[in-house]
Amino acid sequence: MLNQLFIFMPCAICAFWALIYILIAPRSRTYRMVVFYLAMATVYFFTDACYECAMTSPQLLVITSIIAQLIGPMMLPMAIMYLAELAETRRRISAIYVMWVILPVMVFCIELVFMFLAGPSNAADFIEKAYNVYPVPGYTGLEYQFLYTLMVYVYRILLAIGATAFISYIIASCIRHKYSLAGMRDFIFRGGSVSSAHLEIFNFTMLLIVSIAKISLLREFYIGHQFVATVFSIITAAIICQICSSGLFAGRDKVSIDTMWDALRNNVSGVVPSAEPKLSVEVTEPSQVAGRIEAQPESTPAEEQPVQVTGIDDFQNSDEYRNAKAAIESALLGQKMYLTQGITIQDVAAKAGIDRSTAARVFPLAYGVQFNDYIGALRIADAKQYILTHPADTQEQIAKACGFPSASSFNNTFKKITGMTPRIWTATQGH
Repeated sequence: MLNQLFIFMPCAICAFWALIYILIAPRSRTYRMVVFYLAMATVYFFTDACYECAMTSPQLLVITSIIAQLIGPMMLPMAIMYLAELAETRRRISAIYVMWVILPVMVFCIELVFMFLAGPSNAADFIEKAYNVYPVPGYTGLEYQFLYTLMVYVYRILLAIGATAFISYIIASCIRHKYSLAGMRDFIFRGGSVSSAHLEIFNFTMLLIVSIAKISLLREFYIGHQFVATVFSIITAAIICQICSSGLFAGRDKVSIDTMWDALRNNVSGVVPSAEPKLSVEVTEPSQVAGRIEAQPESTPAEEQPVQVTGIDDFQNSDEYRNAKAAIESALLGQKMYLTQGITIQDVAAKAGIDRSTAARVFPLAYGVQFNDYIGALRIADAKQYILTHPADTQEQIAKACGFPSASSFNNTFKKITGMTPRIWTATQGH
């Protein structure tokens, strides 16, 4: 009896993670895709468990088999679209993705027609026996031959085509982005960092390998060896957990086991991970950013490092400093240049009518942070007001309105400055 429960573990894990994503996951660019995929996976792994379970009735076996043949082939293109979105390489939905959806639906409808012709009770008895032996004695009609062909051969051909396309995509991605097993080895055993796309490609590859191994075995084997079905289910559930937990970090360029664990732990306790320092002043209005912001500055690109000069006190007390500071604030705050995506310190200096080196000296002296941190604080101050006045907008819309290139960038900056995700912050405001 315990084996029967373990067989349904992947289904329960998918449902659990779908609930986690709905309740607490940040609304990143992959959020809707992951939730939809988990919903499909929950149904698919339920049908898979019914196929392997010895206690499944013939009627339930028929229903779940047909549903599996509708959903199974669709999960492969969904996985590719998710990985492409994660790597920010997907541009549009091509005809191949549309056909991948249409073909399983067509097969599903044709199977329903042949089941109706054969009679539901006869079809149920035929399918249960056909999984173990074919041809089934007493079922020699044309409708049964077509039904068997669709449920066994056509279904597996669709899966084979999907698996081939998936493997091709994995190989192409590894070559294009220089992903390697050595990188995953360092990630697992040496505490190294990899991109979120690299990690998810590895996870989905493991899931594909296990799924191919499961599909290659007949139902009769699983019924006679329930321990094997249990082992497969436990491995599948573990891989699903890894896929879903990694998906929570879709907005990060690099992740490691330590940072993932710290982030998951600290999201529960409300403490910001030390790897992501936050600004120590709560900013509610953009105009308040003109005051000094104390922070642990991050390393900045070479072009934005302040010029190291002597006589800093003299410069800070000079008219040049005061005029430059006023010109910068006029450009950034008065004209809201900080909402421009991709803005650089050179752009601000040109708008303020000063040279870049002077602007680079002003920011750490006037605000205690480098240019990028100051721009982030301004944008987050705007974002807070925007969230309160536009509660129905998605994070993508908020990010675009407040100058961020993506929802993931907005999430990371918001958490770095406030110490919490936008969703949690909104909840603290009574919205």
